[in-house]
Amino acid sequence: MQIIIGNIETIGNVDEVDDAVWREFQEKVIELHGSFEGYFVKELTNALRMWLEKYSKKYVILIVGKATVSANPNLKTLLERGMWGLSERYRGEWERIDIGDKVLIYSSGGIRAKGEIIKKEYRPEPVAEWDEPYRYPYHIWVKLKGITSNRRLPGIKIPLNELERKISFVPRGSIRILESTDEINAIEELLKMFD
Repeated sequence: MQIIIGNIETIGNVDEVDDAVWREFQEKVIELHGSFEGYFVKELTNALRMWLEKYSKKYVILIVGKATVSANPNLKTLLERGMWGLSERYRGEWERIDIGDKVLIYSSGGIRAKGEIIKKEYRPEPVAEWDEPYRYPYHIWVKLKGITSNRRLPGIKIPLNELERKISFVPRGSIRILESTDEINAIEELLKMFD
């Protein structure tokens, strides 16, 4: 089957869409509607881009414990290098994380920082700064925004009571991933209020 859907390169990498997934999408469209060219392709591209922006967005809340490096040695690598690790228990959540996902850092009573996932990697080698150097092999790197100290997180931007009210957030474990449209809308509303 010949696929003629305009400039595939323009839309093949929208929001890190896997090429195989994009190809399958194209084939299904052609099965239903035949080949398209011209203006319709631009409209289809824009519709797909908007859909991806709306429905592929995730927020990852990292629950990091105490807000200072002196009370929380694992925080040192997050503040200095943007690196955080998860234990085997959170492997499933780690696998759901994608480059470009938005990150919120929860510590001691609220969201204190935000950023974006820039890398993830399984690394069983020890990290000397961590309280248990071998325990957290599922690494993520975060480009944090608004960090002014490598010794402590900033003050609370979104308090726990607002998180509880809007997204039924309970600070247990190490990570929570927000994927539903309702959760995404709620957290974005809170971010606008407190930014």
